[in-house]
Amino acid sequence: MLPIVVDLDGTLILTDCLYEQVAVAAFSKPLCLLQRLPELLQGRAALKAALAQDIELAFETMPLSENLVEWLRGEVGKGREIHLCSAANQTVVDAAARHLEFFTTAIGSDKINLKGQAKAEYLAGRFPEGFIYVGDSQADLAVWKVAHGTALANASPATTTDVAQ
Repeated sequence: MLPIVVDLDGTLILTDCLYEQVAVAAFSKPLCLLQRLPELLQGRAALKAALAQDIELAFETMPLSENLVEWLRGEVGKGREIHLCSAANQTVVDAAARHLEFFTTAIGSDKINLKGQAKAEYLAGRFPEGFIYVGDSQADLAVWKVAHGTALANASPATTTDVAQ
């Protein structure tokens, strides 16, 4: 039985962790947000890492894709491994995994932003026997190309069309 790998932002949750961190910082720690802007010059992964040090997201209040969560729980019940892999910072991914409690592993970005081709290469090496990938965005097209199965969650019509081609 192939493992299922799930994306976080826009797929498992109906928002983006980076945007959520920026919003929390803007309202609760605005100076922190300004102090972290130089990290943006070093790339998104650096900004995500910096914000993860300052802002802890409350996943119990995040809007989840309830149908996806229910399906994943059912797959766990059948003995299938479920893995979380996201471009979000590792600290954020760990918090999401702790909240949902059914992931076999949870991999997030650290020095490399696990998005698009970088995520595809990582997952192809991590699961050489194959995997099913659940995602939502154009950035996931590279991952679906190396996956042995495709599932979409909360995908736009354009992404749905591109995956079907």
